[in-house]
Amino acid sequence: MPLIVRWKRIEGVMVLRAETMRYKLVCSSCNSEYDMSYKSQICSRCNGILRVEYYYNDITDKDLQLRSYRSLTRVLPKSNYGYYILGDTKLLRDIKDKALYLKLETENPTRSFKDRGSIVEISKAIDYNYKEIVCASTGNMAYSLSYYSRINKIKARVYISKDAVESKIDLIRSNNAEIVNIDGDFTKAQEEALKYSISNNAFLTGDYCYRMEGQRVVTLEIFKQMRALKKSVDNIILPVGNATLLSATEKAIDELYRFKLIRDKPTVIAVQSAQCDPFVKAYEKDRSIEYVKPSTIADAIAVGYPTFGDSALEWLKENNGYALSVSDKELVEARDYFAGKYNLIIETASASVIAAYNRIRDRLDGYTVAIITGANE
Repeated sequence: MPLIVRWKRIEGVMVLRAETMRYKLVCSSCNSEYDMSYKSQICSRCNGILRVEYYYNDITDKDLQLRSYRSLTRVLPKSNYGYYILGDTKLLRDIKDKALYLKLETENPTRSFKDRGSIVEISKAIDYNYKEIVCASTGNMAYSLSYYSRINKIKARVYISKDAVESKIDLIRSNNAEIVNIDGDFTKAQEEALKYSISNNAFLTGDYCYRMEGQRVVTLEIFKQMRALKKSVDNIILPVGNATLLSATEKAIDELYRFKLIRDKPTVIAVQSAQCDPFVKAYEKDRSIEYVKPSTIADAIAVGYPTFGDSALEWLKENNGYALSVSDKELVEARDYFAGKYNLIIETASASVIAAYNRIRDRLDGYTVAIITGANE
């Protein structure tokens, strides 16, 4: 059964708890529909990407009258999958700029926001009785998936570029995953992972629909935390690799707006490195996404063709968001500045939101939340 997420405090730690919520899967390409028993994240008719559509009528009037976020913060693992300690990450106010808040996803178990989606995908693999998962990754996602696979005694196979950061390879290997180095980038790795899943009955994981459902909780937490501080969420800045987090953020905002938990949608700002910016180029030239060969040092967002790019771009334009790129030099400067200011290490990719904010702060009204996505470098 699918689930609503609740946070419960056990021995001083916030943990994830689950309750049921119905949904269906709809293909983004051919609109084919599947019920909850369908055991894949890819359409069997056209290999298109599936999306989760909830039966929103299941949300009760009482929940909405209480202006509760509980009914929207849901993910989809099996009800007896157990507890995982993650989420409820800190919202840090900038030391000098009181209009800026930083959402520290680096506090999750594998030090990145990827854990949000990994627990959903691994739990679905358990639900569907898979013995092995496979994924493509630039590093953080494979580390996260291999971590939860090891805990649940599921085999993990990872396709990753031979040029990936060695420290991340070591983290993946430490969780007993089988690593396959490929001569290519993330897009090539994704193709190989799909082939393997089909021929070896392995659950295809990665930047797909169930991951998005876990990652959307980041945005829901942001609104909940800012409301507790009696502050509005006027702008959200986030990095873009495969555009899964961006799409998840957009979905969460639409839900909050639909159920009148917010009156106005925030401005969403998507950031890429100028050395790998297919999303930004498409935004600036008003066209669909076209492949760009990655050459950035920000490996976590080094994705030449974002899976969710076109749909995320359409939403961004319709809702007055925008995209911009920052140079690798700006990324390094922002990363080092952040480390000196907060005594916290973050990835170069995560520093993209700081670099972007520094450039556009004079254009922003109200309060801004920048999502610090990872710290594995």
